[in-house]
Amino acid sequence: MLLFDVLALGLWICFTTSFTAAVAVSPRNWKNVLHERRHVPPSGWMKRSRVSPEVEIPIRIALKQSNLENLEEHLLSVSTPGSKEYGKHWSHRRIAETFKPSRESVNAIWKWLVDAGFNRESVRRSQSLGWLSFNATVGEVEGLLETEYWVWEHEGSGMGHVACEKYSVPEHVREHIDFITPTVHFDARIRPRKDKFPDGKKKGVGFGEWGKGNDCASKLSPRPKPVVHNLSDCANNIVPDCLRALYGIPELDHRTKLNPKNSFGVVQYTPQSYLASDLDMFFRNYSKNQVQKRPTLRSVDGGNVYNTPNFGQNIEANLDLEYAMALVNPLNVTLYQVGDLVNTQWTSFNNFLDSLDETYCSRDGQTENVTAPIIDAIYPSKLPGGFAGPRNCGGWAATKVISTSYSYNEHDLTPAYEKRQCDEYGKLGLAGTTFLYCSADYGVAASLDRCINPATGEYNDGKGGRFAPSFPSTCPYITSVGATQIAPKLSVTAPEIACSTKIYSGGGFSNVFSMPSYQSKAVGSWFKKYSKDLEAGERGFGKDRWNSTGNARAYPDVSANGAGYVVALVGSYDYLLYGTSASTPVFGAIVTLINEARMNRGKGSLGFLNPALYANPHMLNDITKGSNPGCGTDGFKATSGWDPVTGLGTPSYPRMLDYFLKN
Repeated sequence: MLLFDVLALGLWICFTTSFTAAVAVSPRNWKNVLHERRHVPPSGWMKRSRVSPEVEIPIRIALKQSNLENLEEHLLSVSTPGSKEYGKHWSHRRIAETFKPSRESVNAIWKWLVDAGFNRESVRRSQSLGWLSFNATVGEVEGLLETEYWVWEHEGSGMGHVACEKYSVPEHVREHIDFITPTVHFDARIRPRKDKFPDGKKKGVGFGEWGKGNDCASKLSPRPKPVVHNLSDCANNIVPDCLRALYGIPELDHRTKLNPKNSFGVVQYTPQSYLASDLDMFFRNYSKNQVQKRPTLRSVDGGNVYNTPNFGQNIEANLDLEYAMALVNPLNVTLYQVGDLVNTQWTSFNNFLDSLDETYCSRDGQTENVTAPIIDAIYPSKLPGGFAGPRNCGGWAATKVISTSYSYNEHDLTPAYEKRQCDEYGKLGLAGTTFLYCSADYGVAASLDRCINPATGEYNDGKGGRFAPSFPSTCPYITSVGATQIAPKLSVTAPEIACSTKIYSGGGFSNVFSMPSYQSKAVGSWFKKYSKDLEAGERGFGKDRWNSTGNARAYPDVSANGAGYVVALVGSYDYLLYGTSASTPVFGAIVTLINEARMNRGKGSLGFLNPALYANPHMLNDITKGSNPGCGTDGFKATSGWDPVTGLGTPSYPRMLDYFLKN
């Protein structure tokens, strides 16, 4: 290892040294073209100083995959009832062979690097076939990519980061490259400074001031009334029986014989970790035969059940698992716990995806990161106390349903990075997995109620500016889940409204992804009927505030209740929790129960849900009241049919079950 103290900033950067060919980069009169650019850094990052040209960094080139232009067609064919291929999910081998980069792409990039002066033997191809990697000095890479590397510091945490603001590649190789790292990407979950929060954590609001976790982190309020154990107070206190009544969810007999093919996964990112005594406290009240029952742990890159009472670190995991486990009981729940306690600001969705699909990894068994070194967490970790490996690369099978209550702002990542990850969700959907992501909790705004300054591209104070969509909700290959609530003082039998207590259901239109064909009819109808009304009123807004082209991926797809959840947390029921992070595992539990019924009749898992849902909206309860304010506006309004607040609506288990057992 080489350890560099960068210009007395107190920022330490570790790089692994293996073999680097000393080269004098030769451009050979290539016509270079811009490949990626970041116009402004994510909020809170300050450019400090140039990185020394002698510093060695690991370069990873994500090769363009083959046949991705057919991915949506393949996915729709196995996901659309009535198709001859419906339910005939692909094997992982077939997926890998279909989408692996072409030999032409590999040869073109290899030749470019060798012609630039790099030793051919120093350039390695990953076992997954999708990556080329080599080590080089900053000076060499700056010459190769026509860029400049800087040290960046996060003002709220003191974290350091190495990145450039743009980079170029020769025109003749651009079509063969998805992206190169480390370059323009920022993908860290930021910890507050310890001098602000003595234990390094902000209490009760998730993972910090920027990045993954904030958009969907559970919001809480003191519980104003005693917990009522029946259905008379569901407008104030949501318990499992309230959700069963709202959506017609059955309560299975605990002696039910389980189908071994079925599975339900919940993803957590360290330091979030459940507290076993809280699970038992909750189960004693709401699911008595589950006392002492635990989720099946699937450790990803050192993830563990730390079982340490910590208000801020137990909040998300307790919420997700208490309700996921209670609603599918006696079915088992799998917990994917991602990351060790040392790299908590870096572990990302990519680290998790690596554990499911070895073809997504960059280099099996090595220290190089999967997608973006210095961006995603690097395992095995060389940091004191870090996970020593080997890192998970295709080590775990994907469960049939995967619920994730975390998200990014789409604006914080580059389109190439997001598209590569989105394609992975599509490929896993081809294999029969349902991916559910929360739509975020800030209405049309980004995390912490920020919006985008249209002149600079930077975040502002949220009083105006362009709307900021959430990712992965904008990926067309996942199901995005928004939030509803029971209207104040009404009963559990009354129609729900869009959530407006503590949080607002995230929704809107992507600035990166185009509209998939499966939602064109529903979203097109919304544009025709309702988009003209948005400018009316004092808090109305024009088409310049959002992607109003009518060609963008729209979200959320569906919704579920996200307000006033009773949760056992650090030995008490003192708080109610709110958020799309609550809605998502609830919808996941319903899909899991339907999978169980299908498998008991010899059918397969549902896999990618959206084509069937959009073609059959009668399966859901339409939500027609409420809105999702943000950016100084009232946001979008819930309407008849699909809308960018609650999607197609909330689940009706009986109607969904009836449809999916017949198809």
